[in-house]
Amino acid sequence: MKPHVRRKWEEHFAQANKAHDGHLTLEEAKAGYPTIARHFHSIDVDGKGFVTVDDVRAWHALRRATAHLHQTSDDGLRPRNAFQRTYPDEPPKPQNTSTTTQVSARP
Repeated sequence: MKPHVRRKWEEHFAQANKAHDGHLTLEEAKAGYPTIARHFHSIDVDGKGFVTVDDVRAWHALRRATAHLHQTSDDGLRPRNAFQRTYPDEPPKPQNTSTTTQVSARP
């Protein structure tokens, strides 16, 4: 029995590209690569009617970059850093509230 191997998106692209010309049209994407078909107009930013491997690669990079922008540090569902001692339900505690005191030398 062969183990299940997840194919890379490049392999999906090559299999869906029936004309083997490096251009994936919307019809080819609908037939063989539904993810590209759903986002076809976002990937085809030039409006040329087809997408290439470079277009899909740029779209993936843009999605990764924008995903990091939408993550906020105050999201209660995200894991806290190990040094963070506050919980989402508690108000934040002031940090380092100690005042400096002068130590006088004794004669």
